[in-house]
Amino acid sequence: NKKVGMAAPKLLNPDKSIQYSCCRFPNFLDQLARKLALDKKIKYFKKRVDYYLMQEFDHEQTIPVDWIIGSFILVKKEVIGSIGFFDENYFMYFEDCDWCRRAWEAGWRVYYVNDIKVKHAHHRDSANFSLFTYLFASLFRNSIVRIHLISWLKYLRKWGLKRKHYGK
Repeated sequence: NKKVGMAAPKLLNPDKSIQYSCCRFPNFLDQLARKLALDKKIKYFKKRVDYYLMQEFDHEQTIPVDWIIGSFILVKKEVIGSIGFFDENYFMYFEDCDWCRRAWEAGWRVYYVNDIKVKHAHHRDSANFSLFTYLFASLFRNSIVRIHLISWLKYLRKWGLKRKHYGK
């Protein structure tokens, strides 16, 4: 498909369960709920975060999606010529989301491809902190949490607070 610029396979955890590797573009409230684990405590936020993580869709389909995580992305050479590589303003985190958004903005489609599978040993170094730990102790003691927060703020500054959808 000449309009598809980026694609990613279905990612599997080492136990062969699905790793949610495609998402809708984030907005401020969903990211905040996720970081503060509100989705684990409040049904409203669980629904929002599940929607952001695309957990409600059948991962046995190949579909256009807003963005795919950067652990495994196939990119056409023309896309790189059109939009370049990752934005160097991001050290890590949100660089893949930003790259996919730039692809969509330039007229390229981003696809999740279900019938190609890749095992990926995934670990979220900036996750799994309580509200207190995340807001206070982690910001001072954990450089990964600081990097994640800085990247999130850079993404929000660049793209705004509202969610925009291109994929399903």
